[in-house]
Amino acid sequence: MHKCIIFLLLTIPGALLAQLGPSCPDTNPYHIFDASSRVAPTLGTPNYDAKSVATCALERRHEPNYTAGAANPRGAVSLRRLTHKPSKPARKEFEAAMKSSRKGDAAGSLEHLRKAVELDPAFVEARNNLGARLYQAGRYEDAVTELETAASADPHSAEITANYAVALAAVGRNREGESWARKSYRLDPDSPRTAYILAFTLMKQNRGLGEARDLLAGAVETYESARPLFNIVRAQMGETPPAGPR
Repeated sequence: MHKCIIFLLLTIPGALLAQLGPSCPDTNPYHIFDASSRVAPTLGTPNYDAKSVATCALERRHEPNYTAGAANPRGAVSLRRLTHKPSKPARKEFEAAMKSSRKGDAAGSLEHLRKAVELDPAFVEARNNLGARLYQAGRYEDAVTELETAASADPHSAEITANYAVALAAVGRNREGESWARKSYRLDPDSPRTAYILAFTLMKQNRGLGEARDLLAGAVETYESARPLFNIVRAQMGETPPAGPR
C-alpha cells in the first residue's frame, strides 16, 4: 500500500489560474479530480454567458488524489527508490495518512505524513505526499522544499517532477517550473497530465503560447478543466474560441 502517491495534476489553485485570464464567475467550485480513473468533471452550472465561462478557470477547492503508484511506462524509477524499503513505523504513518485522506481529514493526513518523513527521511512517496498536502493547504514555500527533495531523490518520476513544477509555479519560480515540467513531459510525453502542466508553466510566463495551445489541445479531451486555459491561450493568440464549454 505504500506505493500510492498524490498527484498535483489538477490541483492548480484557482488564484493562480486567475492570473492567466479574467475573474471567474462564482460557479460551483467543488470539483474533485480522480487521476486514477481519469474521469473529467463538468465545468459547473452553466448559468453565465459563454465568454465568461469559457475564459475562466472554475476550480477553487481541490483535494489531492491518490493513485496506485505504478511507474510511468516512459519513465524510470530511481535505483534509490527501488532499493529503499521504508521502515515499518514510517509505513504505518503513511497508511494512516491515506486513511485520514479518505475520511476527508486533510490536517490529520498531513500530520501523519510529516511523522512518516521524520521517521524515514528517504521515504520518497511520503515526502512527495507531504509536499502535495502542504501545497493543498496553501503552504507553497513549504511544499517546494519537500517536493524539491523528492524530485532530487527520484528525478525519473514523471509524477513527482510534475508536482515539483506546479509548486515552483505557485511561488513564482516560473522558469524553474517550466524546466521541471519539460523534464516531466519528456519522461511521459503521451500523458495529457504532463502536457497540461507544461502548458500552464508557459502561460504563467506569457511565452510559448503556440506550444501551450498545442499541449492543451491534447489535454482538453481528458481533463475538462484544461478547456478554460485552452480558450485563454487561443484568445491571446487572436483565435476564435469555441462558443462555450461542452
